[in-house]
This record gives sequence, structure tokens and C-alpha cells, in this order.
Amino acid sequence: MATDSGKVRDWVVPIGAIRADNEHATFEFRGTGFALEGEARMITAAHVVHGLTAQELGFLTVREGAWTVNEILHVQTHPEEDIAKLDLVGPLAGSPLVANPDWQGSAMPYTMWGYPMDAQYDIVVDGLAHPRPDLVFTAGHVRRRVSHPVEEVTGQRLLELGTAAGRGCSGSPVLRDPGWQVVGVYISERHNEAEGIRVGYAVRMADVIEWVST
Repeated sequence: MATDSGKVRDWVVPIGAIRADNEHATFEFRGTGFALEGEARMITAAHVVHGLTAQELGFLTVREGAWTVNEILHVQTHPEEDIAKLDLVGPLAGSPLVANPDWQGSAMPYTMWGYPMDAQYDIVVDGLAHPRPDLVFTAGHVRRRVSHPVEEVTGQRLLELGTAAGRGCSGSPVLRDPGWQVVGVYISERHNEAEGIRVGYAVRMADVIEWVST
């Protein structure tokens, strides 16, 4: 597996709302998305794009050392699970990410790349934070499969993850380790304060792969 975040950020990208007026446009970060190998399509969590049209959305890639906003053509959300697919102008070159149709369960090691909110405010100039997306790596093991409602989590086809990645990572690809096989899409996390436990949740790719692929 590649460990160079400079390469990974070519196909695991920040997604946001485009706010424009007569003078300028701004990018309002909403979450993470990823492109599948050879497809002009991106996957993310449905709540990342909720309430916005394709024309109001965009994603960032790096060109000549600077973030550049890219167009999204169409948005479609799953009727039951917290997952969305976005049609792009063309494939993101070099993506090795492949949707995995296989059953996955407890103890499976996974890795994940995303853009957590807590890493976006590291740069301070003249006492003011200058937010910028920063790609972060997370790893852990699947705690269990969940096929029932979980409070504050959308859907019932879930992997419960041993490591919570943080706000902003919604839509990140959960990868079977080692490799680039996408087994889930990160959507949420929960914190049990009494027990001191934080866990994450991902939509199981095997349960939505037919919808993802059409």
C-alpha cells in the first residue's frame, strides 16, 4: 500500500459547498469523498451532500501545488443507507480503489484516509487560524457487524470500527488492510462517556455494491 499522502489525495478528496456571489466564490468544507478506479464517479456519505444540488457542490484536487475546485455533475443518494454517488466529468487518474463485494466481519484490520476537522486549523497567522484540508491516516480493526438500528446512526448495514476518525472523515473509504479494496464508507461515530469508548461506523460496501455499481 502506498503511504505517500501526496498521491492518495489525488483520489481521496475534500468535498464541499460552493458559496458564490457577484464578486467571489468560497468553498465550505463538508466531508471526504473518494474516486473508484477507472470510473467517473465519486463515493461519499449521503449527509455530506444533503440539501445541496450538484451545481452547489464541488471537490478539491491539488494542481501545481494549490487546491483547485472541481465540478460535480450529478448526485444520487441511497434510499436507506448513508451513502451517495457523485458523477464527475471524468475519472481521477491513478485511483487504485476498488469496491469489494466480499463479506467482512469482526477483527478485520482496516486503514482509512480522510480530512478530519481537527487537523484543519493548524496554521495560525497573526493570531487567526487559516483552515485548510489536511489528509490524515487512520487504522484499526472492525469490532463487529451491525445489522440493526443504532442511535444517531443512519442505516442498518454497518461495520462498527474500533477507531473513531473524527468529524470531516464522513465519506472516507474504509480499506481492507493491506491493499486498496474498499469494504466500507465511513459515516458516523459514537462516544460512550460512561465507558470511555469511541467507535466509528461505516456502511458495508458488500451490501450496497450493486447500487454503487449502477
